[in-house]
Amino acid sequence: MRRGGRGRIFTCAVVFAFGVLGCATSFPAGLSQAGLGPLPARGESPSPRTLPNPRAYYFYSLSLLAELRNEVERAVTYLEQATKADPASALLRAALGELHLRRGDLNRAIAEGEAALGLDPKHAPAHLLLAGAYSRLQNLAAAERHLRAAADLVPDRAEVHLQLGSLLAEARRYAEAAAAFERGVALDPGHVVGRFNLGRVYLELREVAKAREQFAAALARDDGFEPAAVALGYTYELEGKFQEAREVYEKVLGTDEHSRDVRERLAIVHLRRRDLDAALSEYRKILADDPDNAAITVRVGQIQIEKGDVAAAVPLFRKALAADPAGKVGQDARFLLALALEDQKATDEAIALLKAIGPAEERYADARLRLGYLLGQREDWSAALAAFAEVERLRKDDPQVPYLTGLTLMRKKDYAAAAARFERAMALDPKNPTYVYQLGAAYERERDLARAEVAFRRVLEMDPKHADASNYLGYMWAERGIRLDEALGLIQKALALEPDNAAFLDSLGWVYFKQGRVDDALREIRRAVDRSKREDATIIEHLGDLYEAKGMLREALAEWERSLTIETNDEVRAKVERARGLLQGGR
Repeated sequence: MRRGGRGRIFTCAVVFAFGVLGCATSFPAGLSQAGLGPLPARGESPSPRTLPNPRAYYFYSLSLLAELRNEVERAVTYLEQATKADPASALLRAALGELHLRRGDLNRAIAEGEAALGLDPKHAPAHLLLAGAYSRLQNLAAAERHLRAAADLVPDRAEVHLQLGSLLAEARRYAEAAAAFERGVALDPGHVVGRFNLGRVYLELREVAKAREQFAAALARDDGFEPAAVALGYTYELEGKFQEAREVYEKVLGTDEHSRDVRERLAIVHLRRRDLDAALSEYRKILADDPDNAAITVRVGQIQIEKGDVAAAVPLFRKALAADPAGKVGQDARFLLALALEDQKATDEAIALLKAIGPAEERYADARLRLGYLLGQREDWSAALAAFAEVERLRKDDPQVPYLTGLTLMRKKDYAAAAARFERAMALDPKNPTYVYQLGAAYERERDLARAEVAFRRVLEMDPKHADASNYLGYMWAERGIRLDEALGLIQKALALEPDNAAFLDSLGWVYFKQGRVDDALREIRRAVDRSKREDATIIEHLGDLYEAKGMLREALAEWERSLTIETNDEVRAKVERARGLLQGGR
């Protein structure tokens, strides 16, 4: 599929992100070109009557021939001789100014344009010349003034209105730009790029349906104009019509399989449809054409993370980091690699990578937040809390900062301080039940059961299917041997939501134990042990307690000793010492 069309395409900002990609008014990369568009050609060659001086006409004709041969300097020389022969001709002055503009000599172009207007204030080509020169100088006000003058002089010339639309769009005066583009395409309905640019302005105005109509109209007139096809697909994306967007992109790729822009949009559509395998396939095709593309390599790694294949993501992030160690893509790769290594329990390298992310980098606050969490896992409390404090200085209104700080303080067993942090997170985000749940856990650890119950019940009001809150509230009562019937109901509700949750099965066994149903309790806690993804010290301790209740002291001792290999606990150690003493005494 060929690229192109008449005119030039005005520039529009581009925003691109993973997960939720693009924005309502931003546009896919790879489609924009700078500039107002080419000035109209000089028009038909003047007749001897238009240029009454035969010598001037002769040199003017020679300049046109030189231009056709792309001999710009010679064309300038001929036009200079023509203006000497007929110094009162505004046409020759404007033509000479156009050549200077083509050469990049903006000062001389402006001088000739002003000279032409001095000879004929209503000479439209001179106004267009000056508009082009001033636009290159980024003097948009002057460029606009001359374009509007030209539009008044030649109101039926579509190109003038389209250039004015491009200039107004560049100035982000989108409503005025739309009016100018509408006038232009009304005069020239088949102007493909004019319709394309009008569609882009409609996107900026968030009038997506109108934008789609213009992109479709451009394609109807030139089905090979790829930018309009990509734009049409993008409007479908904005409208949530992902199947229609997919069909548009696949049609383009059917004739231009190496169009990276289109293939990348197709991959994004697959991501939005949660078809990770299809997205991965498209990104791999891009990498086949461009194997060293660090940004796409990172994207493939992110998809592997989404698919749960962290091991496959790690080498991809390493490759991207090596390819762009100091750039934005490399910085993202470093952060994502740290998260992946954390998941793989390679904590030392993860911490080193996070520490390497400096204050000037975009990921700095995220890195410090994650660093604080990892340091807390290592029980390096002062360093962890210092990292959290640094992030809070940068993001004082981010609820994740007090939340993760609270989790670290919970590990430190500073439950009162943790509760204060969770309360701060709740104040910043009152609708997040996770913060309320952790507040309830902190209150329970402080043995403030009344406030813990209030917190857990609030969680269940916010989310009646919050299985953890149902389980925690039921277990809290079972642990203390109170309100056992209500506790049983809450735990059974949690298990109805997550039947194979080992922690919930342990809670069920424990409430049975407190009710004196030892055999039922033993059955459920054995199920909890079987369904644990990794050995849980508390569940194994409870199994030992049940063996003891059944008079199976040796089996109880073995389970308590196994619990201690997982987690140090003074109460379990006391049980071990007591059991050993009883067994040595022959009891």
